[in-house]
Amino acid sequence: MNPLMRKTPFICDACGAEGDGARYVCCKCSIMIHKDCIFLPKFIKFKLHNHHILGHRYSFPQKVGEKWTCQFCFKKVEIEYGSYKCLHLDCNYVLHGSCVKKNDHLYIEVESENEESDEASSSSSCAVVLEDKIKHFSHKHALVLDNEEIITNGDKECCNGCAIPILTAAYSCPQPQCNFSLDKACAQIGKHKPHWAFRDPLEVRMVCHFSCEFCKYDCSGFCFDFYEGVHHSRREICLRCIEIPFITTHEAHAQHSLFCDRDHKGPCSGCGKEMGDYGGYRCTLAEEEENCKFFALDYRCLTRPLTAEHRFHHHPLKLTYEDPYKDDDGDPFQHTCEICEDRRDPKLWFDRCDECDFDAHPDCVLGEYPFIKRGSIYSYYSICYSHYRPLIYFQREKYPYPKCRECGHHCKDQLALKCPDSECNYALHFDEFPHRRP
Repeated sequence: MNPLMRKTPFICDACGAEGDGARYVCCKCSIMIHKDCIFLPKFIKFKLHNHHILGHRYSFPQKVGEKWTCQFCFKKVEIEYGSYKCLHLDCNYVLHGSCVKKNDHLYIEVESENEESDEASSSSSCAVVLEDKIKHFSHKHALVLDNEEIITNGDKECCNGCAIPILTAAYSCPQPQCNFSLDKACAQIGKHKPHWAFRDPLEVRMVCHFSCEFCKYDCSGFCFDFYEGVHHSRREICLRCIEIPFITTHEAHAQHSLFCDRDHKGPCSGCGKEMGDYGGYRCTLAEEEENCKFFALDYRCLTRPLTAEHRFHHHPLKLTYEDPYKDDDGDPFQHTCEICEDRRDPKLWFDRCDECDFDAHPDCVLGEYPFIKRGSIYSYYSICYSHYRPLIYFQREKYPYPKCRECGHHCKDQLALKCPDSECNYALHFDEFPHRRP
């Protein structure tokens, strides 16, 4: 192929994307490609389809009425331009050449179409089994299996790994001062977790506080590290977000699957907020179905609990997607949150008890910091606040309420930190604390 310097726009025959600069041409084959597309591999293993080899081709035959859709961006594939297609005869998996080119961390080059795919290696557990106990990296004592529901101060015990109430058998520390429990799923988490968006598996850590880069919730418990940016800054992902695959489903849009579009910008269909830096999940048929064109969920709504409980109501509340009053022109207070008493947008999701006509904002039901376990240890302390010992999270302490050392108000309903020593009166609202990265 020969280089050609022109500023006129063209469409690359190798990847199907537009270009307007340096290019290579083959007069014999009548193809024109980007300068960097010269290096596109012929055969690849794609992370999202790693059981078959994909091969690059400049065109492939198409039957009458047959449509090809890229399985990464879910847009139409123009067969007259370059793309990657699965070499297995019974598989119609195809990708735009440009989608492969932009996501080089999702594939590895292979030498031939006959190279076998490696089986995904399973990550070893972080727990060491000791007869009827386990020794887990996240806690200094051995944990004992408890088949009965764990109740602490009248409330269901939460898992220290995911901060979600434990409903089944769990491993707990027998030491009364520890207040440490792991549900079975968290106890069996491997030391490394593969994720479709990253080339290498992510390492798990137990952290007393972090902010998830995907859903933006403040959390405690297990997190998974990745590094990005010019300064190679460490970022964390929570346990709920890392479990979401590239293609998933949600009962709010049960008729079609959803795929992750990391470049998508626009409002979330659940909460109405703009998508974050990592995009969101869109309908796989958004390009074909008019009703699905604008449906999108951010990570926070995608991981919302489908049922939740609140102390103001004695029944479980179900996440609801369509307003039951949309055909009713009656009481305007029907669109009011029963917890904060502010108006709610009838077009957005809300939590509801059908039996009692009790409606509330999902964030009001979950409360502030729903994924930080109360009673767990905050081990990063601040010299500037003259307290050098670890603190514990607490909320709704019994009277007399401790006073915040920063603002002077009582730590009553808000999440706060206090010293576990009964002789120490140190307490601080969590919002006032300098949240530090470990």
